[in-house]
Amino acid sequence: MANLSNDDFKKIGTNKDVSNCGLEIFAQIRENLEILKKILGPDSPYTIFNGVNRATAMLTGFHRSTVARHVSGTIRRPNDDKLLVKLNKTEKARHITSKLSIPQRALLMKRIHEIWREKKYVQVESLWEWAKSSISFQHGKTYFLLTLKGLGFVFGKLNSMTVVEERPDIAKLRVEYLNKKKELDDENAFFAAFDETWVHDGMAPTSGWQHQNTTMYKKARMVDVESAQSGPDKGKERGKRGIVLAVLTEDGVLKGSEKILVDGDDEKNQKADYHGVMNSAQFKEHMLKCIPLFAHLAASKGRKGVFIIDNAPYHNDTREKPPTQSNSKQEIRDWLQKNGVPFSMTEKKKDLWTIAQEFVRRNGGRKAFTVYELDAWADEVEGVTILRLPPYHCFWNPIEFLWARMKKEIRGMGTITDSLPTVRDRALSILREFTSTDAAALFRHTRQSEGDVRNMLEEREMVEEVDDNESEMNEDVVATRIHFSDSDDISTSDDDNHEDYWDSDNDDGAGTSNT
Repeated sequence: MANLSNDDFKKIGTNKDVSNCGLEIFAQIRENLEILKKILGPDSPYTIFNGVNRATAMLTGFHRSTVARHVSGTIRRPNDDKLLVKLNKTEKARHITSKLSIPQRALLMKRIHEIWREKKYVQVESLWEWAKSSISFQHGKTYFLLTLKGLGFVFGKLNSMTVVEERPDIAKLRVEYLNKKKELDDENAFFAAFDETWVHDGMAPTSGWQHQNTTMYKKARMVDVESAQSGPDKGKERGKRGIVLAVLTEDGVLKGSEKILVDGDDEKNQKADYHGVMNSAQFKEHMLKCIPLFAHLAASKGRKGVFIIDNAPYHNDTREKPPTQSNSKQEIRDWLQKNGVPFSMTEKKKDLWTIAQEFVRRNGGRKAFTVYELDAWADEVEGVTILRLPPYHCFWNPIEFLWARMKKEIRGMGTITDSLPTVRDRALSILREFTSTDAAALFRHTRQSEGDVRNMLEEREMVEEVDDNESEMNEDVVATRIHFSDSDDISTSDDDNHEDYWDSDNDDGAGTSNT
């Protein structure tokens, strides 16, 4: 091996962007390990190179099962051995879209969004003509339609853009959160996540094997009213309700944080949104118990404690905040004086409000002047930092995925006759038995999602810079092949063994927990 030189190893012959060559690099490493094993000959069993897949996993950082899944004699890109005519429509769409470079795809999507902003409908013919001249699209209309499908566009009922219009600050808040979260990750902070969800009596499977004679009409047709029923009763969608509270840390559910409040309303009078049951007093009482417990746990690890919560109204009691139009004239004056904003004592309330509003706008918005009671108390008394999720970003709260698993397990073991105390005991048992390994996997999962979004934001900035000199980009653009996998469970670590239940809890989605 001492006589090996660079020429003894295979090289990657590609002009692609390094960030888009993952599978080629992966294959190259494995093939060169095969060369080393061959050179070692009978001595290879005494080295790490004897097991090529294992050695590849060690050097690349992929899990061994991921290496094995991508190896069949030699490393091949999925679907490379399938003819185009044998691909289904979705595979064709992904295959064709993968031939566009990142700037080409970004410019096409940007053009569609521009058309939407003009309140116009996307006409495929004109968009296709634009693509041929602007991004060098070299295929026919059918291929172009498949490209749109590969980019995620579908022809169907139109949606409004009300969310964007109502909350234009979401993008800014997302970037602020990602920057703050990255700083805390780099400091090796110890994280906890809090949220609420619900359980109710009669939680049982809502689907299963059943006989087809499901209606009395079909039974009458069979001339056998007493024939076998379709199966067990479907689990209840709502019922006597309990509100579940817990704090999830990287070590598991924080001991002492598990609590279930029983909804006092009759089942028929319950509101669909359980947040009507929760209030600021109950939230504060629970935080006074949980924050000190978490602070003690973080201190025992010698790490900074960071507590993730969403923006539910009862999480947002404020100690200080900018005035609103409902404040009195004197209250607005006091606020302006406190913040050193000049004004005249003869100003009317309307004018004072305008001065305050303009000052807030120029200095970072209302958030910059808002001090939340929980945030200030946790920092001052316990040394814990409160990190608030951006609105509608519940998928970055690790505990949401715990709720999904908990409800799935409760339904799997339940029957429609189960009382709320029975369901309550099951929920508490699941929370208390949740392992530290699974908890750490959830935090890694959300951390990876945050990293993906950071990469997309950086990519968008790159495209916008290129777009400033669009004519030059169009001449030099290089079609980069990017693989779009048909599988959603490509694993890169042991964490992916949990993918089956790490689906977000839609019942506690953005519409309720991040208002």
